[in-house]
Amino acid sequence: SAVAVTGTHEWGITPDFKIALPHNWNLNVLFYAGKSSTTATTPLLNSAANSAALAGTTIGTALDPYNIAQTVDSITNNILNFQQYVHNDQTLLETKVVAQGAIFNLPAGEAHLAVGTSYEYQSVNGLQVDAAPGVTTGAVTQKASVSDVAAYGELMVPIVSDKNAMTAVRRLTFDVQGRMDHYNRFGTTVNPKIGLDWAPARGLLVRGTWGTSFVAPSLEDINGSIDTRAQVISVSPFGPGPFNSRPTILLAGGGNVKPMTSTTYTVGVSFTPTWYPDTHLRLTYWNTTV
Repeated sequence: SAVAVTGTHEWGITPDFKIALPHNWNLNVLFYAGKSSTTATTPLLNSAANSAALAGTTIGTALDPYNIAQTVDSITNNILNFQQYVHNDQTLLETKVVAQGAIFNLPAGEAHLAVGTSYEYQSVNGLQVDAAPGVTTGAVTQKASVSDVAAYGELMVPIVSDKNAMTAVRRLTFDVQGRMDHYNRFGTTVNPKIGLDWAPARGLLVRGTWGTSFVAPSLEDINGSIDTRAQVISVSPFGPGPFNSRPTILLAGGGNVKPMTSTTYTVGVSFTPTWYPDTHLRLTYWNTTV
């Protein structure tokens, strides 16, 4: 009997270099290249051939559903020798360079800076066809790619620490980040983020952040390919009937899918008792506008 078969082949290489620079700076260089290929075949009935055979009026053209043995072999083979064939090739290239270290001294300690750049390229090339094995005529094809060049940086400045602590200010740290991306499909976007940590007493930390973000559609969303996200079937074939509610869930993509932007701020409090340091209590409020 015919069975469905799925096969996947993939490879990837990830060289990672860490280089010590003067003045206690470090340079990290990461590169990734990989490719995966997936092929799936699913047996089907040739509905067109089946309909034509059911409408046949002679032994040479008809399918006898009551006595399959009376059906001509060529007709049976034409109906059964049919499948859905799917093949996809996906490629991912990524490189990242990050340098980090101290840039100046303050009474509270060293201010640290991290700067970096990255490049990412993704592509997909696939086809799907319902036909006899080996036939690709009339296949539906998909071919798309997306690339992103990014530059980013982060500056962490200690304003108050144990070195210069004062009443109600045991620690105060300011953090600012920025990232610029240029997508070949979606243009350029710049997103900042700032954060502040304030410790009014030992074991107590008040923290807050504000920033914006940009999420580009994946190739799966752009191309409308097979959905791989977790799905919930609300009706069980093993449960009691009748099923009065059958909700329809549409999960798909397409060329008009747009990027998602958001603005987020958070406020939180963390408490670690000095007399029991293994206890950590945290309370955080998030607010995100998409």
